[in-house]
Amino acid sequence: RKYVIGAVPHDTDEMMYTQLRPTFEAYMNDYFSTRHDGGVTFELKAVHTDEIHEKVANQEIDFLFSDPALFVCLDLAIESQALATISLSSSYGPIDGLGGTVYVRKDSSIRSLKDLEGRVVGAVSLSSMAAGQIQALAMEHEGLSVAQTPSQLVLMGDDQYHIVKSLLAGTIEAALVKSDVLHEIEELHHEDFSSDLRAISSTLEGSFHGIPYPFPSMHKVYPQWPFFAFNAVSRHLLAEVANALIAIPIGHEASIKGLYHSWEWPLSYSSVRNLQESLQVTEQDGETGQVACKPANDHYSLIHCPEDYFRLPRDMAEEGCANRGLSCPDKSTCFCSPCM
Repeated sequence: RKYVIGAVPHDTDEMMYTQLRPTFEAYMNDYFSTRHDGGVTFELKAVHTDEIHEKVANQEIDFLFSDPALFVCLDLAIESQALATISLSSSYGPIDGLGGTVYVRKDSSIRSLKDLEGRVVGAVSLSSMAAGQIQALAMEHEGLSVAQTPSQLVLMGDDQYHIVKSLLAGTIEAALVKSDVLHEIEELHHEDFSSDLRAISSTLEGSFHGIPYPFPSMHKVYPQWPFFAFNAVSRHLLAEVANALIAIPIGHEASIKGLYHSWEWPLSYSSVRNLQESLQVTEQDGETGQVACKPANDHYSLIHCPEDYFRLPRDMAEEGCANRGLSCPDKSTCFCSPCM
């Protein structure tokens, strides 16, 4: 049988395939060919945040490598099992943590989160942990709102390389991105933007499990991306897949291409769940009592208004930018003061 491994790109789809096919196709198929005589194979497919729930419901993917926030939400919705957590490779050593930050251009007058008031701010989505939710919680701690404080919030999708390029081009004035995005762009695209961009001053270096985190991080550092499976996969195969990933030797061609150090046994993602609860990403069904995340592809439902504010009706919120004469970039969703 062929099993489909979905992966959420945080760069272009093409770059994701270049990074991860050596692991999820070449290595995995070679590993299982000696154990199942070719009866078990794997295929990698790019899956974007706004289509994950549909593909999972239709059983189009068996395994997923994604943002921790998506794992936590899917785990609430359907039974899933974390098999491994990636540990990234860097000149600083292996990195098990993941942070989020705010980048601006070097010549920008934006120095703090408060300076985002009246600015055009870009992010992946309000369902992304490192490129939306971490920064949103940091803003709330300062009495601000990621949706309401900027003049325009531009939700640009999973490709963070595109978000950084949009910042450099002046399409947006600040970018909510994962902390290591410039390091990753330099590794993948051989472009160094460190002299053009800076993290705003309220961004501090943190630590994860007592180990210093080498990139600018806001609020706190969370566990890295998990690799997980859905309940249609047999328990025996789950164990084999987990063992296969963790057996990848340090320095293997797959890890070099994937920019990672190794795979570790899955970390706890309870801190991610706490983050989501703070932002009211989750909600409890009044009749069943079941807790679930709001849909990742419904940006409006994920808007968390400041205290004493209420969310405008959907049509008013979604048309707010157009009513102010502000255009929204192609393939983006924009909100302009969606709370009142």
